[in-house]
Amino acid sequence: MPMSAKIAFVSGAARGIGFNIAQRLARDGMHVYCGDKDKDALTRAVDTLTKQGYIAHPVIGDLAAPMGGAAMVDEVLAVAKRLDVVVNNARAGSRRDMLDEDESNWDLTFTTVLKAPYFLSQRAIHHMIAQKIGGVVINIGSIAGDFITGDLSPSYHIAKAGLRHMTRYLAALAGAHGIRVNAIIPGFIVKDEHRDRFEADDNELYRQKAVDHIPLRRVGTSDDVANAVSFLCSSESSFITGQGLVIDGGSTLWEQWSLVDPTKS
Repeated sequence: MPMSAKIAFVSGAARGIGFNIAQRLARDGMHVYCGDKDKDALTRAVDTLTKQGYIAHPVIGDLAAPMGGAAMVDEVLAVAKRLDVVVNNARAGSRRDMLDEDESNWDLTFTTVLKAPYFLSQRAIHHMIAQKIGGVVINIGSIAGDFITGDLSPSYHIAKAGLRHMTRYLAALAGAHGIRVNAIIPGFIVKDEHRDRFEADDNELYRQKAVDHIPLRRVGTSDDVANAVSFLCSSESSFITGQGLVIDGGSTLWEQWSLVDPTKS
């Protein structure tokens, strides 16, 4: 392995935004370790990246298991002997409303979205400090951590809000070791695997409503998120830490009445 090749670990990389992030970091020249609990989907994802000429490895693990994230970091280190970039992307849990939320869904969501990323990052930062070459941790948050969206669970909202503050906490305490910690805050993102459904003729009304509330007049893509991750991993962002980069096309700029009254937009 060339010494210039950085080692990156991405959780939830078998599909969706996580796959696009892994693909972009691999395109940037990194050796990417792709974490997921779905063995079959992960195998397909890594095979796709390998056929594209990238260097990618599967790391099968369950973030909901005790210290599952830390175990995945240990597996990467056992092979690569180094770790430069961590992207906490995985999520879990069902969509529930306020009155239907239960402890089982709450625990699964919090463990996967908040608890596991903390202890995964803790283990990674410990080794980054020992490496004495700095490092990058990026947490994939959500605008649901700052705003209320009616179709997402209370556990998801509150866990993502916690992830935002965890980003600041780790950035403040790891900064002295040259380790930067930031968050990506996506808005309305249509993943690649959902694009055909979103663009379908019978989805025109929903699609128009989605586009109309975004100043840039388009929805986001997984690559929009992946490109932001790439930037925060690069030397061009070397003085940025503890921040949440909102990727929403400007949708959260509107005050509420402007969304209700079309004459305001």
